[in-house]
Amino acid sequence: MRKGVHVVMKEDVWKEFLLFVKNKYGKIKGVVGIELEIALKNHMTAECMPREAPPSPAPEQEQRTAQATLAPLSPESSILYTNTRNPKTKQKLQQLNQLIAAIRALGQGARVSQKLLEKKMVETLGILTPPTRQAYIQNLILFGVIEPDGDGFYHIL
Repeated sequence: MRKGVHVVMKEDVWKEFLLFVKNKYGKIKGVVGIELEIALKNHMTAECMPREAPPSPAPEQEQRTAQATLAPLSPESSILYTNTRNPKTKQKLQQLNQLIAAIRALGQGARVSQKLLEKKMVETLGILTPPTRQAYIQNLILFGVIEPDGDGFYHIL
């Protein structure tokens, strides 16, 4: 049995979610509910449940932690990797870490085209569909690895 729901949320979050769905499926109609259900289920898993917050680190330690999280580390040492128990999620994070390392090898501050980013994705991860490549680009932006420059170009941060 299916249940219709109405929610109110920030418009930019909703638009970002719709963009994600559109990139993944090539359409929105008929698949938004499926992806929303998956997102809710993923959020309710044990690894997403609230945990006791660690004590606040000193400001210089926060900076080192942030740099370490985004540095091209091996997947095993990544904070994102070690905090998940789901094998598929671990695999995706391993791939994302490999891609981050390959892109950062191009040089910090470099201006690269979307075509070059997509070429690196194919070299690093294998054959990917255009929606999957676009989803990886969105993840790279969200993780602070690249920044859009306009006209299909990005700066490596």
